[in-house]
Amino acid sequence: MQAARTLGHAVWAGLTGIAAAGEEEAARQRFARDPEGLSRGFRELEKRARTALGSGRLPEAEAVVGEMFDLIAAYPGAGRAYTGSLISGLIDSLQTLTAAGHPGQPEEGAGSLDKLLACGSREQMKQLTLSAIRSTAYRLQEKREHKEEYVTGRIIRLIEEQYGNPELSLAYLAAEVYLSPNHLGMLFKKSTGRTPIEYIQEYRLSRAEELLRTTKQRVSAIAEQVGIPNTSYFGTLFKQAYGMSPGEYQGLAQR
Repeated sequence: MQAARTLGHAVWAGLTGIAAAGEEEAARQRFARDPEGLSRGFRELEKRARTALGSGRLPEAEAVVGEMFDLIAAYPGAGRAYTGSLISGLIDSLQTLTAAGHPGQPEEGAGSLDKLLACGSREQMKQLTLSAIRSTAYRLQEKREHKEEYVTGRIIRLIEEQYGNPELSLAYLAAEVYLSPNHLGMLFKKSTGRTPIEYIQEYRLSRAEELLRTTKQRVSAIAEQVGIPNTSYFGTLFKQAYGMSPGEYQGLAQR
């Protein structure tokens, strides 16, 4: 068993020549005395990799990965499991740059710890990491090339998810896609013909119409559900859109 562990350690670390029995245990003990040194250095490199990738500098991000694995090599006692957990966190963190829902949505489980732990050597894990980073860089490029489509789709999804929140605003939506409110307003109107605020109001009223048509809830309750808690204001907006008050519409629809 000791020989098997020693061999596994030697293959993982890419060692050549004779591997002494107990070498893995000694390395683990050395690492146990200063695990923070590796994690602290890795966190700094992770920030650099994220900044480089987010700015479109793939070669720099790849070079930082090389530095990461050089750092890991300096801590041979960290082992496959600890290294895999660090790299899995790195890949998942970088994939958040490609927010869900755009044409290049990250693949399910691309940063899976299982895939990383299946690597037989540190070099193999490095190559898997580089492959994941290149895939993320490609998706980021797609995102940049389809920015208007991505932003519009993201805003529409946010509105559909949060229309019931009375605090939903242009400023909130702009912060979610890292744009100024003015820029977002122009971009969204160019794509849809409506401003984000107009879209919010139309969507709220369409949801209210459905509730009035299909339920016997009070008008005030429906108004609150769709994010317009002022019943009088809700009634004014609804009448402008549908030509009658919410109560009249509900009565007519449910005859």
